[in-house]
Amino acid sequence: MNLTECIASRRSIRRFEEREIKASTIRRLIHSAIQAPSACNMQAWKFIVVNKRGNMNKLVNFGAAKWIANAPCGILVVYRNDVTINTVLYKDNFQSAAAAIQNMLLEATNLGLAACWICDLPRPKYVRKIFAIPREFDVIAYIALGYPKHDNSKLSLKHYGDEKKYNAHERKYSFEQVVCYDKFYSTNNDCTSMQIPKRKVVKRFWLKRKCFRNILFTDHMLKE
Repeated sequence: MNLTECIASRRSIRRFEEREIKASTIRRLIHSAIQAPSACNMQAWKFIVVNKRGNMNKLVNFGAAKWIANAPCGILVVYRNDVTINTVLYKDNFQSAAAAIQNMLLEATNLGLAACWICDLPRPKYVRKIFAIPREFDVIAYIALGYPKHDNSKLSLKHYGDEKKYNAHERKYSFEQVVCYDKFYSTNNDCTSMQIPKRKVVKRFWLKRKCFRNILFTDHMLKE
């Protein structure tokens, strides 16, 4: 497929077949990722390939998205936080890593793989401990990978409204609603009118914090 078709075909898929992904395929995904632009061309990213089911389960037990444990493989993306001054002002380390992630997702689509970009992760300090990540690296995101299984999960359909919209990859806003010229302004029914469920967000954070307090993982368990 050409680039435009690949972009239009990409989906966030949360259901996977059980078969493993070849090491050569993972290598190709990461090779595509590192072709991305990075701030000041630092290329200060690292990609932790997660094959062990135990590590996936630890993430989920600490509060990560449950479907992480359903994928046969994952890639945790981290990026240095001390290499440019704009890391503080514009978080250019996150921007650089995000560009690499998008490359990876497009390559996954090209190869017929299922992938899901996940930021629903535990607090970074727990992720650091599980994977021995140094302080000078920020945890960016986790990419769940596998071969696609028909994804009609409630969460996937919720983002689109129904399966027809999901299959058509229907966008929430039109070109006219997302584009501004020379200054920022709102248009009718664009994202500025989006209602944010603040109470739900606060409650979810509180529940996760309570979960973290109640789950006691010892250093022995983290080293398994």
